[in-house]
Amino acid sequence: MKTLFWLIVSCSASGLLALVGCGDRASRIALEAADRQAQQNQELARLNREHAEARKELINLHQQVQSERSLLSTGWNALHSERLTALAERRTESLFGQLAPVLLVAIAALFVWRMVSRWLDYRAAAKWSEQRSTPITSAPVTELSKLPDQKTFLPLTLGDPDESPRDDHDSGA
Repeated sequence: MKTLFWLIVSCSASGLLALVGCGDRASRIALEAADRQAQQNQELARLNREHAEARKELINLHQQVQSERSLLSTGWNALHSERLTALAERRTESLFGQLAPVLLVAIAALFVWRMVSRWLDYRAAAKWSEQRSTPITSAPVTELSKLPDQKTFLPLTLGDPDESPRDDHDSGA
C-alpha cells in the first residue's frame, strides 16, 4: 500500500518537473530520488512481511514450548508422586525392619516368663502339697471309722439359717 503511494508520488513529481520545464539534470535527480524512495518502500514492505511471518513462527514456537513445558510439568508431578510413594514404602519397610527384632525379643521374653512362672507355680504347688498332705496309709483305721455320716455335712446351697437342711440324696432328685 505504501509502495503504491510512493510510486504515485514519484511519478507525479517527475511529471511536474517535466511540465515546469526544469533542466534535465534536476529532473533526472528528482526521478532517481523518487526511484530510490520507491525501492526503499518496496524493501520496507518486504521486511514488514518477513517480520510478520517471523512473528507468527515465533508465536507458534512459543505455543509449542508451552505445550512441552506442560507435558514436562505433568511428568515431574508424576515423578514426584512416585518418589513420595517409594519414600513412604521405604519408611514402612524401615519401621518394620526396626520393630521386627524388638517384637521378636518381646515375644521370646513373654514366652520365657510364662514358662518360668508356670514352673514356679508348679514347684510351689508341689511343695505345698508335700507339706500339707498326709498319706492315707498313715491314718489309723480307727480314725477312718469315725467319719461322720452324710447327713451332718453342710448343704451345697446357702440358704436361710432357720430352714432345715434338705437331703438331696433321699429325695431322688
